[in-house]
Amino acid sequence: MLLSYVKQETLKPIKGAGRWIAFGLVAALSLSIGIVLGAIGVLRLAQAMLFNDSTSWSWTNYLIALIVCVAILLFTISRIRKGTLQKS
Repeated sequence: MLLSYVKQETLKPIKGAGRWIAFGLVAALSLSIGIVLGAIGVLRLAQAMLFNDSTSWSWTNYLIALIVCVAILLFTISRIRKGTLQKS
């Protein structure tokens, strides 16, 4: 009886944590690659459409890309929810 209780209270949460970590790492890697490629795309679009010949306003393209990245970061943080380690 004691052995089954120990397994229930230790092994199941550890397996759940491993699953969380694995999915979290895959999601973080995918999201990181997507955000970097998206930011480069937004930067390139801004450079092609806005201020393409101006040298004094060239920094605005980078500001636009930064604002888009911050907006994505805020949206991503707002979607994080806390759950449990055990499967229900």
